[in-house]
Amino acid sequence: MLVLIASFAGASAERADAQHPLTLLPLDDPAYVQLDVLERLGCSEARVSAFRPFMVRDVRIAVRAAATDPSCPALLVDALQRRFLPDTAKIIAVKATEIASRELVREFPTLSSDSSRPTPSDSARFDPARVGLNAGAEGTIRLTGLGNGEYLPLWRDVRPVDEGDPPAVAIARGRLRWSGGPKFLAVSELYVQSSRQNDPTVRAKTVRQSSGLLDIGEAYANGSIGPIDLSFGRSAEAWLGQGRESFSVSAVAPLLDRLWLSGRWQKVQVRFIAALLDDDVLTAQQDSVAVGPEGARFSRGFVGHSLSWLPTSSFSLTLGETMLFSRRGSPVDLAYLNPLAPIIVAQNDTGRTTASHDNLTVFGGARFSRGGVQLNSELFVDDIQVDAADRSRTASQLGWLVGASLGLPTTQPTIVSAQYRRVSSFTYERPFYSEVYQYYNAPLGSELGPDADRLDAEVSHLPNGLLRLAAGVSLWRHGATRIDRRPSEGPNDHAGVSFPSVRDSLPVVQRAFLWHLTAQVLSGTVPITASVEAANITNVNNQPSAAALYLRALLVGTYAFRFP
Repeated sequence: MLVLIASFAGASAERADAQHPLTLLPLDDPAYVQLDVLERLGCSEARVSAFRPFMVRDVRIAVRAAATDPSCPALLVDALQRRFLPDTAKIIAVKATEIASRELVREFPTLSSDSSRPTPSDSARFDPARVGLNAGAEGTIRLTGLGNGEYLPLWRDVRPVDEGDPPAVAIARGRLRWSGGPKFLAVSELYVQSSRQNDPTVRAKTVRQSSGLLDIGEAYANGSIGPIDLSFGRSAEAWLGQGRESFSVSAVAPLLDRLWLSGRWQKVQVRFIAALLDDDVLTAQQDSVAVGPEGARFSRGFVGHSLSWLPTSSFSLTLGETMLFSRRGSPVDLAYLNPLAPIIVAQNDTGRTTASHDNLTVFGGARFSRGGVQLNSELFVDDIQVDAADRSRTASQLGWLVGASLGLPTTQPTIVSAQYRRVSSFTYERPFYSEVYQYYNAPLGSELGPDADRLDAEVSHLPNGLLRLAAGVSLWRHGATRIDRRPSEGPNDHAGVSFPSVRDSLPVVQRAFLWHLTAQVLSGTVPITASVEAANITNVNNQPSAAALYLRALLVGTYAFRFP
């Protein structure tokens, strides 16, 4: 298998077509892995942003900067240049022609009035934002083998094999793009998927009686005015964290229908997001609330502010806040939609009578890198009790992580990393399910869900710029709280509950030892992932039981044509 993957890595050609600078890179794009590896190896220029998805424009800026730093591994920088700066040679040739033309005019002034002589024009320059309509497509095959049961996603219970990932899933995507120049882009994507089973990122219903679905994927319009970017439409969103994971704004749930504003300067980056979430209907049967036979429908929304400060190339600090609000009727609240007013201030207006239906959080993260050493930490505060009387009744609701990585002084990039994540027993939870920090029953925050922690250690090695090999082990604990359980369990009157928590009906903590072996082809055209994973789980679903081994084998292959 590794020989086959290595041959793909060497043979697959990167796309030569020019992507629009305002294109959003999907979060499963291999460029995220390549840029993360560069940064962990001490290439601070590869740091793009705390906010994902990245724009192609910002990736290009990072790649150009990395190409000028001799400390950045050339094999990774070259792979990114071939993909994101494919016409560098053409740019150099055009510039050389312009310089030569100017010299000729100085030497022979009469040439400047010779209209028959060809001169470089804007159309002759390399312009990644060609005006007009174009299309792209992508096809993916995902093969999964399960042994004994399914333990993913992590926030859910362990389930039988027939409730886990199907043995084979096919996904076909078609995408239309319209460019109005370098400052405007519109994208619309339609996709077909053969099965939605166990895929928390899907929200569409199946087609008739089949297991397949047809839905709109990413669909957005992006514009840029100076350092300010505006995006309206549908996409994934993740702040801080890594990949799709984040305590505050995660992408483990379906795509968000959102509006965001983003500003980017040399040392400061800001982000504002406003999104509509799914409606929740509270019923007496599911939620143990006194409502009529049809239940009580709550419309829900989500807003967030965040600011990143980058005083040096080796240090960054990010602070932010989010708010999930639910209303009987329209969820729109103009006070919360003001990107220049702190949410915590708007929530405490004296005229506001619906504060009990709001779920406010604050978060922060710091990252430091020097040479091949990187340290990072995050803190997510869902609620914290500072008064002794409150602490005696209500548990604080936190999420936090600490992590470190070390780039080894080998001829080929090799990284050793470790990370610990913890989400308190009632983080994200509220007494009513409409206020829980969830979206289509999946976390808006960490993939762990509430009441869990995990310690990860991994070694990754890149023999070339397009192949990554990794091996890792983890210790994972999961308490009795679940984010998708109804009625929901709020934090009130649970101050003395242990972590991870237990209940009378769920008397023990679920514990697991996990390991994985992974190989990835980091090609923009033919990305491939092959992995073997295992989880040795004791006390499955918080019931006393001996250790049981759960196996997963995964092979995902994609072919992308002018995509994204």
